[in-house]
Amino acid sequence: MKTRLGNWESEASAIKRSSHRLARVLAVLSATNEAILNSSNADEMLQKVTAAAVDGEEFLGAAIFLKATDSALLRMEACAGEFADLIRKMDLSTDPSVPHGQGPGGIAFRSNKLCVSNDVTRDPPSRPWWDLAKTAGVKTCAVLPVCAGGSPVGVIYFFLSDRHGQLSEEVTDLMSRMAENVSFGLEMLKRQEVRRSTLKEQGDLHRMYVALSATNEAIMRSRTPEELLELVCSAAVLGGKFTSTTIALSEPGEEFLRIAATKGVNAERVRKLAHRGRAVRSASCPL
Repeated sequence: MKTRLGNWESEASAIKRSSHRLARVLAVLSATNEAILNSSNADEMLQKVTAAAVDGEEFLGAAIFLKATDSALLRMEACAGEFADLIRKMDLSTDPSVPHGQGPGGIAFRSNKLCVSNDVTRDPPSRPWWDLAKTAGVKTCAVLPVCAGGSPVGVIYFFLSDRHGQLSEEVTDLMSRMAENVSFGLEMLKRQEVRRSTLKEQGDLHRMYVALSATNEAIMRSRTPEELLELVCSAAVLGGKFTSTTIALSEPGEEFLRIAATKGVNAERVRKLAHRGRAVRSASCPL
């Protein structure tokens, strides 16, 4: 009877611990979602996500690596945890032919699936990081792919100590949701960046069109060459939003260009240079 009671109490305690862990991981998931929504760029989002993962006290550390565009290397973009300095020393690759590409990170990237090591300090594929794991007190790590358009572009690491034991399916499911949300966040921020860039280009084109229209009007309204040049410089500065505009003309037999008209914040400086005879050589960069 005592044995049965002891077994029941042990099982009840295990269920309670598991429930508490799920609650903490769920809280981390909620915090990472908030971090994604409140970030203005990818760097900020990745750092906030790793910080949120560690703040929940469920993970010893968290790190996000993205693949380099010109090699097989996985470069660390963000990390958090008490041993963040050690995480920064991790060399990772997506190349299966090298030892640093045969660990959980490389496997998760190539397979586009979760990869878990329940004994990082002994698993042969993790040999390149045994010493780092021992120093940091890491027993278990879970690695998930970070994707763009369905294809992996990086990985997210979660590090745990030996007190956590093996990861349950419920916990790894929540981790997978975190990785999916990070992937969504990266794509969302990239779209926003493209949209901002497009709007800026449209604004630049509009200003150039305004400047062109103003210069055409200046040409039609001018009564003298001097007035024409002044109006064209004014149109370029006011309509095109240029800092300064200067028109310099060559003179027969002269080595230097003559400043014929100038407008903008540097106009006074240009006039002083011209007055002192320090005009720009025709082979130099324009003002």
